[in-house]
Amino acid sequence: MTEGLNKSKNEEFLFHDQELIIFNLNNLSEDKIKRIVGWENFKKAQNISGYKIEFSNYNKYNIELIFEISNHKYIVTINFKNIRNSFCDCGEIDESYHVCSHIILSLLYLKNNVQKLINFFYEANNKIPIISLSEKEIKKKQEELLKRKQTLEYLNLDPELVEETLAEVENFIYTIYNQGLQRFSAVILDWANQLFIKTQIAKLANLNKQFKIIAELINKYLNKSTQFDLSFYKTTLSYLTNYYILTRNLLEQKEISRKDINPEILIGKFRSEYIEHPDLDAQCIGMEGLCSQDAKFIGITGYYLNYTTLDLFTITQLLPIAYFGNDPKSLYHRPIPGINESMADLAHGAFHFSNVKFNDKGNLSLHKNLLIKRISSKLVLRSPEFQKFRIDNWMDLIKVLCQKESSPIPMRFALNEFFALEPKSWGLFEFDPILQEYKSIISDKNQKIIVLRVKNEPFNKSIIENLQYIYKNKDLMPNALFGNVFIKDGLISVRPISLFYYYGIKKKYYYYTEISELIGEFHLNLEDATKLSTL
Repeated sequence: MTEGLNKSKNEEFLFHDQELIIFNLNNLSEDKIKRIVGWENFKKAQNISGYKIEFSNYNKYNIELIFEISNHKYIVTINFKNIRNSFCDCGEIDESYHVCSHIILSLLYLKNNVQKLINFFYEANNKIPIISLSEKEIKKKQEELLKRKQTLEYLNLDPELVEETLAEVENFIYTIYNQGLQRFSAVILDWANQLFIKTQIAKLANLNKQFKIIAELINKYLNKSTQFDLSFYKTTLSYLTNYYILTRNLLEQKEISRKDINPEILIGKFRSEYIEHPDLDAQCIGMEGLCSQDAKFIGITGYYLNYTTLDLFTITQLLPIAYFGNDPKSLYHRPIPGINESMADLAHGAFHFSNVKFNDKGNLSLHKNLLIKRISSKLVLRSPEFQKFRIDNWMDLIKVLCQKESSPIPMRFALNEFFALEPKSWGLFEFDPILQEYKSIISDKNQKIIVLRVKNEPFNKSIIENLQYIYKNKDLMPNALFGNVFIKDGLISVRPISLFYYYGIKKKYYYYTEISELIGEFHLNLEDATKLSTL
């Protein structure tokens, strides 16, 4: 008996409209009701008599009734999306099945009075009749519900838990959009943290990751932290909303226009899974030091252009700050365990990668069996073959940015915000005391402008000092730069990562005696501009 009751917890009602509610009520057996509400609860409800039930209201999936007994009136709301989300204000809800006798009797009343429900819908619809479903339409809806059930089973998700979680996610999204940042309080932060836990329990990995970021950003905002980034907050909120909408569409078998968004990508995984990939040739076009958001890890990320697919992918080395300090330069020449190459060795030129594995974010795994061999590099930014990565007209940049915006969620290998930009002229590199940032106006061939921006914070010290030195020595000015493009104060802006020299530039270093090498890229927070010299 107990086993049967536990199995019933996975049962749910998912009716998409009035017609389907009526169809399911007509096909709802008494035995199924007993399994949903519990045999003992059903038996207890059957012993009640002398009550009266009337229709009160209707809202989407909810039918509200007035249950009157012994001169007491209770408001009962039957939720036809999930019966266990039904509500009664009697205060006598059974904690195991989330029902009371009033809910059970109201559900039986609806089952036995379908015609009265149809008449009620008729009045609620301003006397527009409900169109009866044909057998073909009924079969189609049944197939949709079956597909949805199979999707949930395939993804190993609990239907009832997912529905309950998504309903609260929807409520959260509506609330924060309506309130706005200025009215946020600790209550919103607690709510975000609760949903971080609930989405983890419901196995909705991508929503879970967005809630973690949202909670961290709200916390920074409430504490007036200078690390709060409004642009990043808006982007994360947009991703959260899109993940919710697409997940809802997936589970309700609605069409998703993006064919590359499958259930696995949409739901996501809590731990990145590395998948084998064919050998490839790629060239480094950027590299930067980084610090994790929780300030526990320091690392370096290299950006590589796959010669075959023209996709960007990354290679990242992360190590704990507690043992290696907070300066990424200290890792630049440190050999990667098992690889016998350092990030500095991989910072310039092209490479052949064998035994390749990628995770779902397009990051190449530095596993012990990875083989790396240096090959001849290509003129990436001067070759028509790679034209998409060289932008010298800022109006074209706007078009590309708009196209990238059509991707509602981050996709694999979709480093959407990274571009190689070729300015016609470079303005002064100056400090803005109001915005607490260094910036430079850079123009294209049509005199359109974008803003190069560097936040004035300790981690960016090397970038600031290198750019100051290069701007003062005009013969060291680059042909182009690689960076992260974003919108700030209504202007297209770029956070510089690396500089490009089409015909190469000398970099000096010491190995017993002074040696120089010709490089095509200069990485702003990993290398020293004072060691650069012209040919």
